[in-house]
Amino acid sequence: MENKSLHHILRIFISMKTALFLLAVIILCSIAGTIIPQERTVTTAGPVFRFLYYTLNFGDIYHSSWFSFLLFCLCLNLAVCSFSRLPTLWKATFSQPVWPNPIGWQQEIRMNTSCETALATIRLSLEKAGFRTQNSQSNRIYARKGQIAPWGTLLVHISVLLIASGAFYGSVNGFRYTIQLTPGETVVIGSSDYPGAGQSFSLALKNFATERYSNGQVSDWISSLEIIQDGKTTAAQDVKVNHPLSYQGISFYQSSYTNVYQARLRFSGLPDQTIQLQEKQPYILDDQQGIAVMPVRYLPDFDPQNPMVSRSPNPVNPHIIYLTYAGGRPLGMNAIPMEKTISLPGSPLEFIFHSVQEASGLEVKYDPGLPVVFSGFILMSLAFFASLYPQRRTVYVEIRPNGNTALLSIAMFGKTQLPEEELQVICQSIMSEEENRSARGARYDKL
Repeated sequence: MENKSLHHILRIFISMKTALFLLAVIILCSIAGTIIPQERTVTTAGPVFRFLYYTLNFGDIYHSSWFSFLLFCLCLNLAVCSFSRLPTLWKATFSQPVWPNPIGWQQEIRMNTSCETALATIRLSLEKAGFRTQNSQSNRIYARKGQIAPWGTLLVHISVLLIASGAFYGSVNGFRYTIQLTPGETVVIGSSDYPGAGQSFSLALKNFATERYSNGQVSDWISSLEIIQDGKTTAAQDVKVNHPLSYQGISFYQSSYTNVYQARLRFSGLPDQTIQLQEKQPYILDDQQGIAVMPVRYLPDFDPQNPMVSRSPNPVNPHIIYLTYAGGRPLGMNAIPMEKTISLPGSPLEFIFHSVQEASGLEVKYDPGLPVVFSGFILMSLAFFASLYPQRRTVYVEIRPNGNTALLSIAMFGKTQLPEEELQVICQSIMSEEENRSARGARYDKL
């Protein structure tokens, strides 16, 4: 009883229905990974969403253990399904088909020649039409074409297997991080922080520029990057959106732009402490009392009449829009000029913004399974062509002597439409070939 139950479970697991179900779930999870912010800190969402976000790793779906498990199950299912179909496909393609008995002959042709000559004429006509002929008996032949079509379906399964395997391998052995660098800053890319990175090297941001349209809107960000390894610059490139820098299989994409705020934290009787804040990221000053400051926007030319829009890009009247928290709750949004002291409610701390610097947001991505995924897509394109374009046809021919002539009976079977029209073309080709033979024979007799 246990063996039957186990066999039943295995049959369910290796079925195509299970493969389609797993594929649908993976697609839905991929859509969720596109919609849900990845690799970010969630503080304002509800407790249920925060629980799912962190417990189920919704913040990094593509590298989560459960997503890797789904990919592994899909790979295993497709591998078993493809292997189980292989003997049937091999037999259907390379073994001699069973001669149907009886056959509903579709065409009969009387040929004014011997059976041996008629057999050669028929074989030549079928081969010109793209058929592969083979003798069944001395007076019977069959011909087939389009036998690659069933293999197209198998190749589609294998291509999906390659895509899923590449995605699974990349999710386990790859990484994707977002880093922020200011001009002149350097970060070390090594295997300790970036598994699979290989030999360590340094990534330096030499310069960062924001290009704008005539109306002031951002048109592009440009990061001038250098790769330094063993004390030498081994690569340098201006990275733009959709123009990444690749080195040792690791790609650096221009993904975002932000401001980095330098501030001083002052407490009575103690030296000032210099801190760095990211735009739109709360900086906790007192965890117990829930006191935090979050810079929202830098306005180089502050306009009191329109406080959220800068009058010009020039630092004429620089202000910072910021938000303060007390007891874990936002108190309100304010604007303050540089170097002016901010008194925090309920705390002896004082806070002073003293400089702002543009920072480049770079996505660091390493996906060792990407070549396998690309190979899968290429194979899938070929597989769809192989399964949809070739037309499967099987022709059965029987030749019977009729005095000094031969009587030809022919039938065609196919998996797609219009086999009867094709049969008419083949019959006309046979008759034309016979006429050509007769004409050549007559010319030979005259000679």
